[in-house]
Amino acid sequence: MMDAMEWLPQTKACFGCGHGNPAGVALRMKTDGKAIHAQWVPEVRHAGFSHAIHGGVITTVLDEMMAWACGILGGTFAYSVDMNIRFHRLLSPGQTVHCLGRLDENRRGKLFLASAELSVEDTCIASGSAKFFPIKEDAQFQKPIPISIKVLPVVLVTGTANLKKLVIKKNQSHQLEIGIQG
Repeated sequence: MMDAMEWLPQTKACFGCGHGNPAGVALRMKTDGKAIHAQWVPEVRHAGFSHAIHGGVITTVLDEMMAWACGILGGTFAYSVDMNIRFHRLLSPGQTVHCLGRLDENRRGKLFLASAELSVEDTCIASGSAKFFPIKEDAQFQKPIPISIKVLPVVLVTGTANLKKLVIKKNQSHQLEIGIQG
């Protein structure tokens, strides 16, 4: 069934779908026009303790599947603003995971509701749902603002009687000013 689907593009640097990011999960996704599908085989480097895949990595894969569902099925790429994740079973390195992402609701392009699940041999490993806001078109391709950092002298004082607060501010020239307040 996966071979009849349309392959989706990948970025180079993305942690989720980036084929050029050695630290990432490199998801390769397809769509049948109703959902987003991917196969993923987590590696030992994705594990937390006791050879169980880290929950943060699993959450990232779910988020990526839902974001692509918004982008491909909803017509607008979006970012998650609220997410609920449920871990049903432990996932081990080397297991083949089927990833499924769905767009559940498109509220006039202003809010997207999406869901995703990860399964191994028809057993659900993790599932999630999220709300997404669209990425504004002008925000997607803005040039980064150059930032220069000005480090102010800092004196560290030990002891509880002299606690100080580290303050970082951006001035009108887009420069970060770092100092101690207290």
